[in-house]
Amino acid sequence: MPEKHQCSQTFLKSKREDIFINPNTYNDSNGDYMKKTNNFDNASIAGLLLASMAIAAALVFSPFAGFVLSATSPSSNVIGTVNVPGTCFASISPNAINFGSLGPTAQYPPTNVITDSNSHGNVAANIMVSGNDWTSASSNTFGVTNTVWNPTVTAVFSQSNALTSTPVDTGIQIGARSTNTVVFGLQIPSGQAADTYTQTITIESAC
Repeated sequence: MPEKHQCSQTFLKSKREDIFINPNTYNDSNGDYMKKTNNFDNASIAGLLLASMAIAAALVFSPFAGFVLSATSPSSNVIGTVNVPGTCFASISPNAINFGSLGPTAQYPPTNVITDSNSHGNVAANIMVSGNDWTSASSNTFGVTNTVWNPTVTAVFSQSNALTSTPVDTGIQIGARSTNTVVFGLQIPSGQAADTYTQTITIESAC
């Protein structure tokens, strides 16, 4: 019988140790036993709390915390540079002049208006004019200077400017995205052979 009682004591003690893992479900009247098996005293709990706080602080102030907490993607800027130069254009209208039928020594005053457009330009431009000699299919000619130009329409032929074979700055200015005009006239030389003549006039915008 004593041996059987000893086994029973051993079994009961082992059972109590297993149950005491959760002290809220078991009440033991043996204070000595409780003190012996309860290893989580106040000092241990305080140490665990301090360790937890230290780990939390390390996560918050870690240099990698921004990568963990932030959902913003990293970005960088690209600086673009472009140069837009000053540019002017020459677009004329109409592109033909018909002086009609003129006899020798006849004068046609500067009344044929040509409009030069600088509509795509971003700076002002000056109108430049030049031309070549009048020629016919049968090789008759007369000089380029018989053609005259003027900034405005005028009935006074002598106040006009003779056209030349090299470009001349007329002083007529065209603003950016604007237009202006130049006017042409003609005088037929004395004794000029009867024929049909043509001439090319070149109008440029200089800027």
